Amino acid sequence: MAGGIPPRDALSIALVKPSVLSSNFMDHLHCVLVFPVRGWRGGGYAIPFERGSRKLCPSGWATAGRPVTRGWHSPAGAGEYPGPNDICLRRAPDCRKVETMDRRAEETIKILTDPNYAAAYPEWMLGPGKGADDFVRNGYAPRGTDLRDFGVVRREDVFHLFFTDFRVNASSKTAHQGTILGHVSTCDLIDWEVHPVALQVDPGHWDGYHAWSPNVFEWKGVYHLFYTGQIETLSQAIGFATSTDLVTWTRYPGNPVLHPGFFDWSIWSRTHQSDCRDPHVMRLGDEFVLYYTALKNDGEPCVAAAKSPNLVDWEDCGSVYSFLPTPPVSPLALESSCVHERGDGYVLFFSHNYGTNYVLGDDPLHFPREPYKVAWPNHLGIELVARKGDRWLVSAFRQAKQNRPARLYFGILDWSKPEPAVEIVPDRGTMRVLHAEFGIG
Repeated sequence: MAGGIPPRDALSIALVKPSVLSSNFMDHLHCVLVFPVRGWRGGGYAIPFERGSRKLCPSGWATAGRPVTRGWHSPAGAGEYPGPNDICLRRAPDCRKVETMDRRAEETIKILTDPNYAAAYPEWMLGPGKGADDFVRNGYAPRGTDLRDFGVVRREDVFHLFFTDFRVNASSKTAHQGTILGHVSTCDLIDWEVHPVALQVDPGHWDGYHAWSPNVFEWKGVYHLFYTGQIETLSQAIGFATSTDLVTWTRYPGNPVLHPGFFDWSIWSRTHQSDCRDPHVMRLGDEFVLYYTALKNDGEPCVAAAKSPNLVDWEDCGSVYSFLPTPPVSPLALESSCVHERGDGYVLFFSHNYGTNYVLGDDPLHFPREPYKVAWPNHLGIELVARKGDRWLVSAFRQAKQNRPARLYFGILDWSKPEPAVEIVPDRGTMRVLHAEFGIG
């Protein structure tokens, strides 16, 4: 391998002499597959590995280059993390057979493995894709995408949706996914336009391993996109980026702006898996309140909150709602929370136990510890799209089958009913009827 690209008739297993590798490298080496990639000039071979030590190998592919120094994300005593051009390996769970790839698979691999490639969607992903005859009935996701936690913001007559973009390969769950925040828009919630990627992971920084669950809103003429960043230790934190046009985004240089590492009620560390994700920001008087997923030191998953006058300096408000669940449930944590005013009180939504649930309260920082009610079974990450009195137009994502790509669906939540629950919008014809009621289009 040190001599360059192997000949076309090379074996599919490449062996590397131990003498050229460090003991640490060998400890993490799992397998090396070499397979032809069609479409390159003169042909070529790729050597896939699992993602590596702190930084994303731009891809999870084996490369070599310069070292980098330790930053905010580095666990104490962990030493330097490999840089984006360094050999970057970790123990892989298994070694799957690599099939001959068509053009779409090649594009997908490039998107998932090259941080510089995701600036634009390939042509085949811009088409309408599966379910295009009725995205309302069949659910919507850009072609080739697994659409997860998202946020919606309306600019004039256009709804812009920013979402956790799990690019689809053989399965909707791989180590390479959750690295892109996608962007689509619609005037009527029926037909969609795909835009360039909003953000992607920033190797070597607080959001260098995964980026999830965007929440977008406008303040003083500037759009703010709050999102979850994760480092390779699986520790999570929250930061934001800004834009004036919803297309070009600039990260706040002081990110991350929030994690519960200094709060005495929480369990959080940057050296191991820690919850601080799914931000939702609500304006409350002259301040902002940020809700997020966290874990209390008594073992209760919770929705926590912090408040700020300027979106940068956050004051801890502790847990606003928590309870100790009984496994197995999924998700186990109280995820994808959001709070909205309703009449003289507030409603807290969160995803837990295979669906979206809610509790009502008078204080947006302290919801009663009472059993939650189910709002939308099998649908997660609910967002409020529009409202007219007691009738709310909401959206959420759902997987048709386990380990299959998730898609976006819409529903009506009518608070005037004795037992409010979301009724799904069945088709595009029904959605058109709703346009007049909710001022859409």
